[in-house]
Amino acid sequence: MGIERTITSHAAGIKTIVFVSLGSCLFTTLSFYLKIEFPTSDPTRMIGQIITGVGFLGAGAIFHSGERISGLTSAAMIWVACALGTMAGANLLWIPIFASIAFVIIMILLKHFEKFLSKYEKVSKKLDE
Repeated sequence: MGIERTITSHAAGIKTIVFVSLGSCLFTTLSFYLKIEFPTSDPTRMIGQIITGVGFLGAGAIFHSGERISGLTSAAMIWVACALGTMAGANLLWIPIFASIAFVIIMILLKHFEKFLSKYEKVSKKLDE
């Protein structure tokens, strides 16, 4: 996921995605370890805080300039990376592997679809004139 963002020169590149995923994985693993050591603890509380914290990180990737808003895809990708890392930390390894592959395929397909829509919009504007 991060490679696609780095190649296309977007804010959330490979380092950001790797660190968000790894951090989420580590905190989730820690929460389940604490559950073993302290049986009355609740690992979902830490997972909830991971989601909240990464939400703030993603919000920082969104920029507003005039009528243009950018960074929404990067923010969403940061959130997905958090979810994948959290699943990996909970030892649900196959889901994040397949979801990452599907995510990259979807990003590539949507990029082509956006180009198609952009061309269609230009043709539509010319017809309106």
